[in-house]
Amino acid sequence: MEALTLSVAVEAGPHNIRVNTLLPGIIDTDMFRSLDGGSIIAALSAPTPLKRIGRPEDIGNVAAWLASDDASFITGQSPSGMAASPSPACARHFETGSGSCK
Repeated sequence: MEALTLSVAVEAGPHNIRVNTLLPGIIDTDMFRSLDGGSIIAALSAPTPLKRIGRPEDIGNVAAWLASDDASFITGQSPSGMAASPSPACARHFETGSGSCK
């Protein structure tokens, strides 16, 4: 998806058309909660820097900003998991305070 976004942005740029893709990761929606029951949300939230999964308004705010004139120079980007989970090594580092985060 990221390569497609960049490719289309390069082709559309000369026509003053911006192309970006949001790759939000797990979002806390009623549908997700109905499938989860809460245990997966806790597990997915723990290793993230903000200790939570995304909310619909998190994604909506980014989408609105990308569509605004404030982001008129932003194209070919694919923001993903705005507070993405760290690597397994980093997750262990955050949880235990030991090891390295590389």
